[in-house]
Amino acid sequence: MELVNGVHLHVINSHKFKSNVIKIRFTSTLSRYSVSARAIVAAILETANKSYPRLKDLQRYLSSLYGAELSTSVHVIGNLHVVDIDLIFVKDRFLSKKQFLIEGIFDLIYSVLFTPLIEEDAFAPSLFQTEQENLIEVVEREKENDFSQARNESFKVFYNDHPDLSLSNYGNKELLESETARSAYREFKRMMREDRIDFIFFGEFPEKVVKERIRSWNLNAREELSTFNHFQPVNSIVRERFQKAMGQQSVLDLAYFTPIFRDEKSYPALVLLNALLGQFPHSFLFQKIREEEGLAYTVGSQLHVFSHLFRIYVGFEASNRNVIFKQIRQEMNRIRRGFISEEQLLMSKKMLLDLMIQVEDSPMAMVERTYQTAMFGAAYGLDGSFQKALETVTAKDIQTVARSLQLQSMIFLEGSNE
Repeated sequence: MELVNGVHLHVINSHKFKSNVIKIRFTSTLSRYSVSARAIVAAILETANKSYPRLKDLQRYLSSLYGAELSTSVHVIGNLHVVDIDLIFVKDRFLSKKQFLIEGIFDLIYSVLFTPLIEEDAFAPSLFQTEQENLIEVVEREKENDFSQARNESFKVFYNDHPDLSLSNYGNKELLESETARSAYREFKRMMREDRIDFIFFGEFPEKVVKERIRSWNLNAREELSTFNHFQPVNSIVRERFQKAMGQQSVLDLAYFTPIFRDEKSYPALVLLNALLGQFPHSFLFQKIREEEGLAYTVGSQLHVFSHLFRIYVGFEASNRNVIFKQIRQEMNRIRRGFISEEQLLMSKKMLLDLMIQVEDSPMAMVERTYQTAMFGAAYGLDGSFQKALETVTAKDIQTVARSLQLQSMIFLEGSNE
């Protein structure tokens, strides 16, 4: 339901769980000029506001709502940057006394969105500084994780002509340090004015009350986002990067270009290729490189469906680099030549379908699927159409998709082996 242009309300009635879930999602185009400010805004919103200026004040109020939980997070989806505000609280019918929490929850949402803790058109300086420093620490810790470093380097090389896409959810240390209490507050005001906003209510809610309350906030109309996918050019030359790892383990990260987007007919086959190659313990790479040969500590594959990227990553001893790369090529070529047994295909389909069923046992996962269905269409729908499409995929379909992948970059972080 569109309340005004660019502001959407989704109310999903469910009696399955004991808790209600509310997600308020701000979505904007990913940009290095705003990504770190948005991360700081998210951290501030879950910590304090004018009504509850100290964290302990906010925690005390949440406790009065029978242990309600408030949290925020940031994510990158393709070329979009997302800021989430999440609330989880017990349903009224499970309370020992006949009480209605929705009014208190709405008061809290109003405080978070409309009465931030500000001084002279800027976030309160001490609050801003604390959250800025915390995020810088998070980004610096990420550098100590060799898999994160390899992934980030892979993004930099793969998205060479589009550096914004190589940024983490928080930006980087330099971008975080460049923000001020005033610039972060300016970004928050822009988010409230220009971001697509989705209010997702999952559980037991009076829809009319919810709609009327949000409309009373008089959120302005804004332009809808025009594109979600990043259109990545393919390179004929494989680019390589070699660096020293922080730890003993070496890491290899391979980035392949895939021409397939999630709204294309061959997308289910691409999802199954990922399942067969490296997503699960029965996958080819895991079984061959880790279980049979004992060459790797960790191996897997990952699909970045909104930006043409298919990754394979491996953690191993440096002396095994050449043989591991050879094994990866062999397993990829096996699929490209159609060496996929019926048993392997059925197992992969079963694992994927089981994952989809598990989504129905998680309220947060159901909320996420609601958003993705609204934003990206039927591939994420609740009507079972994608599950049916998976079931009809053949080994030949997967072979065709595997042949369309093109290696773009190799990132090798060499461990110390000490």
